[in-house]
Amino acid sequence: MKEFNEAMDKICPSDEQKSRMFDNALSMAEASSTSVKKRPKMKVIAVSLIAAAAMVGTTTAFADEIKTAFYNFFKDDSTISEQIIENIYEDTDGHVDFSVSRIVSDKMNTYAIVKYTALDETGKKWLDKRFASFDIVGKAEDILNRGLYIEPDNYEDHYVNFSFGLNDEEITDSDEDNSRVFKLSCNSNDVVFDSDYVKVRYVMSSGEERYARLNVSESVELIDIKLDSSIAADRLYTPTGVKLSPLGIMVYGKDKGWFSSNHEIEEHVDIGAFKVVTKDGSVIKCTNYISMSDVSEKEKGYDIQIISTFFKEPVDVDNIAGIWLDGVYFEF
Repeated sequence: MKEFNEAMDKICPSDEQKSRMFDNALSMAEASSTSVKKRPKMKVIAVSLIAAAAMVGTTTAFADEIKTAFYNFFKDDSTISEQIIENIYEDTDGHVDFSVSRIVSDKMNTYAIVKYTALDETGKKWLDKRFASFDIVGKAEDILNRGLYIEPDNYEDHYVNFSFGLNDEEITDSDEDNSRVFKLSCNSNDVVFDSDYVKVRYVMSSGEERYARLNVSESVELIDIKLDSSIAADRLYTPTGVKLSPLGIMVYGKDKGWFSSNHEIEEHVDIGAFKVVTKDGSVIKCTNYISMSDVSEKEKGYDIQIISTFFKEPVDVDNIAGIWLDGVYFEF
């Protein structure tokens, strides 16, 4: 593995290659995961993106790039600093305190920072033992068993497609010896959460599993932009709109045969050619591209997700001019 990583560092894969590596990693992790609920005709991805990347030997530099993307959402000078909800939840069992100190969400993408604080020696021993091996490299199917993750509130009722991202990551620069701080995230692949709430699931020192149902309705606004479908490329799908926020973007549309043909004819969007363009002509940096999946029945007005991705740092949506998709430019 060391020799492979060194070789990959020398190769310096492009953004497009990284995106394809990420998609391959997710597919492998989905196939190997045994802990995830599934429903017919829906692809449910519920694995750690970092762990999935590790399964195919992606480089440390790549992992650092994803970690940087997370931290960018909580910088003091962030575009969304006023939309970050602070100190939203606290709980205790007498030995440890658990708190959600910061959270930001557009109801497609959610990022949170949570903290355990030991109150006595029993709590400190439990923290050290519970998270002794809590690192970015591990088996994807073990993540749910660790008892610390965030998910859409309506996942069990509606089987929203989403992925856990960076749940395997601890913030190691905490200056408190009796505390452990973690960052959590989840990203919808093809549909908005359709709820004002998200759930943080966690375990206390007694072994009891608990969850916090958190209202994120006052966080980041998700806007809906309709596209001019008449200029779309001739494909088995037609783009009809975009869901956009400072956190990410999803292009959705109508199925013209891609899904109804049981995917026998694969016409995936060219991820490398997809671009989000600003008014000065620059391209916004994105990561974790997901392309082509059907959406749940509760979504009205569209039936497929064409491509979705989240931004590496918050963006000013008023500065976005449009997107390139399948060789066609759609102006907002």
